[in-house]
Amino acid sequence: NMIGIDLMNEQSAYLGGILAAGMTKTNKIGAIGGIDFPYLLRWNEAFKLGAVTQNPNVTIFEVFTGSWDDVSKGYEATRGQIDSGADVIWQYLDLGAPGAANAVKESPGVWLISNTNDQSFLAPEVTLTSALQGIENLIVRGIEELEAGRISGGNFYRWGIKEGAAGITPYHQTEGMIPADLKA
Repeated sequence: NMIGIDLMNEQSAYLGGILAAGMTKTNKIGAIGGIDFPYLLRWNEAFKLGAVTQNPNVTIFEVFTGSWDDVSKGYEATRGQIDSGADVIWQYLDLGAPGAANAVKESPGVWLISNTNDQSFLAPEVTLTSALQGIENLIVRGIEELEAGRISGGNFYRWGIKEGAAGITPYHQTEGMIPADLKA
């Protein structure tokens, strides 16, 4: 009677990669994650695929801090990638995210793409978007689908953008800085 529902977070990450590679001026972007594990690897690989699809000349730096909540490690990892020439940073750090945001805010001409939920509040002037994990939509839709008889026990489902469980946030303050063709 169990129902499996998996979030297609790779769809959100792929869009983030397209945006990152479309916004870079140096052809260098950074990917910073907390702990190297399959779920995060799926995000990062989709981000990288989106990036090279948009810009085959892009170089992607990738580092794992070993922590989801160490702000200092997030800052140092981001600073290292910026010092290596990255001008767009993709971060998946949870509570360590303010460290990445602070390093980007201190670096003129560098953009930030965050994750999980709308994290533009961390650095609104430099955050391009956040790749969403629509966990709340996943739960609500799961209940609605079950009550309507459209899903049943013993089955496994994967939901993404089409189902409202993945996507990216509005561009907020950076909207006018992103070319229209890239947004499209």
